[in-house]
Amino acid sequence: MLPLMAMKAYSDHQRRQSDLADLVESVSASTDGEAPRAGRSRSSATSAPAGERPSLPPPPQPASRRRSTSELLGAMLSCAAPPPPPRAPSARPPRRAGRSEVQIDRGHQPPALVLVAVAPPATRASLYMSVLTSGLAPPADRLEAVLELKALAKAPESAGFLLEEGILDPLVDSVNGFVEASAAKEQGRKKLERLRRDASAFMATNKAERELAALAARKLARAPMASQCARTLVALARARCAQAGGAGEALDAMFAEFPHHERFREEGGGDEYFYKMRMTAGQRGELAKRVMFTAKQLKKS
Repeated sequence: MLPLMAMKAYSDHQRRQSDLADLVESVSASTDGEAPRAGRSRSSATSAPAGERPSLPPPPQPASRRRSTSELLGAMLSCAAPPPPPRAPSARPPRRAGRSEVQIDRGHQPPALVLVAVAPPATRASLYMSVLTSGLAPPADRLEAVLELKALAKAPESAGFLLEEGILDPLVDSVNGFVEASAAKEQGRKKLERLRRDASAFMATNKAERELAALAARKLARAPMASQCARTLVALARARCAQAGGAGEALDAMFAEFPHHERFREEGGGDEYFYKMRMTAGQRGELAKRVMFTAKQLKKS
C-alpha cells in the first residue's frame, strides 16, 4: 500500500522529478555496493611487473544502510511539498523627522477610541495619532485624541516620538485655522461698522450681518480643538526643549528642529496645497506668537 501511495504522490508532483531521481539513484547505489572479490585483487597483484611492489586496491567502503519504505515515502512527500510563503517583516521601519508625508486629513480609517483605551500603553500614542491625523474621524474623537496626546507629551520620551511621527502638522494646522477665522471675523466686524455708517447701504448691511454671524460661529466651532492643540504644542516644546527659558523660546527651538507642513489655498477658493516649512527665525517667532495667542485668548472668543 505504501509504495502505491508514494507513486501517486510522485505522479501528482512532476515538477519535483529531478529531486526524486536523485533520491532513487542514491538508494540504488546503496543496495548495489559490494566489496571487491578476492580473486580479482589477486590477479591485479600478480599482473604487476617483477621487482615492483604491487599496489593494493583501496579498502572497500562500507555499504550505506538501506532506507525503509516509510522513509522513502516521507522523503518524497517532503520534496513534493510546496515551499512556505515568505513572511512579511513584523517591525515597521522607523520614521525620521522632516519626512515628506503630510499628516493632515489623511484618508485612512481611524481606530475606535474604545479599543485605543484598552490597547497596550506602548501603542496608544501611535493609535491616538492615527485618530488625530485621519480626515474621517469625527470632531469629538479628534478632540479626545488631542487631550490624550497632550498628557503623553509631557514626558520627554513620548514628546520625541510624537514629534518624529509628525504631530506638528495637525496641531499647527488647527492653530492656523483658528487664527484665520479670528482674522476673518475681525474683518467682517469692521466691514459691518462701515456699512452701518452709510444709511443707503441697508441691504449690504443685512448681508454683512449674516456673514459676520457665520464667521463668529466658525470661530467658536474651531475654538475647543485649536485651544487644546496650542496647549499640546506648548507641552511638547517644554518637554523637548527643557533647557529653554520660556514657552516662546521653547516653541522657537522646536520649530527649528522639526519642520512641519502647512496648508495653503488658492485665491478664490481653489485647490489646497501642503508645503514643508523650513522657517526663518522671524517666521518661527510669528508662529510661536500665534500659538501663545490661541492658548491664552480663546476664552474671549
